[in-house]
This record gives sequence, C-alpha cells and structure tokens, in this order.
Amino acid sequence: MKQHTGDGLGGVLGLVIWILISPVSAFVIPSEIGKMYKRAGQSPPVTGWTGLWVFPFGILVIPSIVWFVKVQGSLNGYWNG
Repeated sequence: MKQHTGDGLGGVLGLVIWILISPVSAFVIPSEIGKMYKRAGQSPPVTGWTGLWVFPFGILVIPSIVWFVKVQGSLNGYWNG
C-alpha cells in the first residue's frame, strides 16, 4: 500500500510494529485502507475503528474472522475498483 500511496507504514517499519506491538496493527491497517479510499474520492468501508473487532480480545476466533473479512474484502474491493 505504501508503494501505491507513498504514505503509511512501509515493510520494515510495519514489521517492527507488528513484532513489538502487534495489537496496533489491527487499527493501523484498516486506517490506511480507509485513507486510500478517501484519496480515491470514495467512501471508506473500514477505518481505524475496525480494529476494535480484534482488540482486546484478539484470541477470540469469530471477531478476528470478522476483522479479517472486512479488511481483506475492502482491500480487494479497492484493487478491483
């Protein structure tokens, strides 16, 4: 996403954040996807608040699946355009 937008976390920084404070990634990833939609002039289907599906109960399966489906579906929708 950083290569596409020139903004956000890149590979190494994203990896460091994921390793050190992985719960933050649940908020950062959908936030960056939402910003991509806004830049394209579309309504963002996900925002940083989508991370609440995972936090603080990231060990629960159903909320984690909902988060993944929402985030991945939004990203796929953006690229398919």
